[in-house]
Amino acid sequence: MQALTPDSVVLHRPTHCEACQYPLEQEAAITNERRQVHDLPTWRLLVEEHCRQAICCPYCQHVTQASFPAGVDAAVQYGPQVQALAVYLSHFQLVPLQRTCEALADLCGCQLSEGTLVRWIAQAAKTLESSIERIKTLLLASPLQHADETGMRVKGILHWMHLNATPWLTLYSWHRKRGHQALEQIGIWPHYQGRSMHDRWSSYDRYLCTHSLCGAHLLRDCLYVAEQEKQPWGQAMFDLLLAMKQAADRWRLQGASAVPTPEREQWLAQYFAILAAGFATHAAQAPPQEVCSPNDKDAKNRKPPRICSMRS
Repeated sequence: MQALTPDSVVLHRPTHCEACQYPLEQEAAITNERRQVHDLPTWRLLVEEHCRQAICCPYCQHVTQASFPAGVDAAVQYGPQVQALAVYLSHFQLVPLQRTCEALADLCGCQLSEGTLVRWIAQAAKTLESSIERIKTLLLASPLQHADETGMRVKGILHWMHLNATPWLTLYSWHRKRGHQALEQIGIWPHYQGRSMHDRWSSYDRYLCTHSLCGAHLLRDCLYVAEQEKQPWGQAMFDLLLAMKQAADRWRLQGASAVPTPEREQWLAQYFAILAAGFATHAAQAPPQEVCSPNDKDAKNRKPPRICSMRS
């Protein structure tokens, strides 16, 4: 897309008529065809020197010395733009520390150590503390949040990255624990009163907000029931859930806040009819037997996907 206000304009004018060679330097142009080249300027460090002066008062002879700006603490240092780029590459683009240092050296001639980069990251984290608290406040006020957790390694030790998010807010919180202790210390779940969208992780269930289950997890369970356990109701529910989602999207694009009641009742009738078929199938079967490893600590609480789906 062409920019409305280019940084520079280079005019290319014909000097002579290509038919008769008449000079055209003084003639006005009758058309302007514009083409733009978007490029980066030559990358180099800009050196801004701060010189602190002292002045002797001619009246009392007291010498007053100016102060350096906040953050200018050393004889030579890198400024906030370099620091921001380094932290961005390391923590947003997930470039390893060594390669981040190499990239800054190649791109703009910065020679810094991994220790310096780690210090900048810590400073950035400290600066963002107030922003994180603001995100938490806004999350608690939101009518709907999405929650999830996944394993990660910190110094080779298993930790858990917990997520609380809306379309506009994202809070990542890492903790040594996965369950209740972590959720309490992070502080979103104990105070949240809206609707939470999540998988069936049992630690979420103890909180008194409204709960919704992730559609992707339900679809996965339906496929398991259909493909692994050969039960037709699983495929029927899979197809219905997708069709309901498409209907909701279609009405949303038309500006509606909900599927109209008559259509919604039709969808619900199909939904409960499929559930009834699933319950009828299981009523005629013996309870499922699971084969679990003796080291599986969660085995006693785990239910087969078909039972989880029908509870949902």
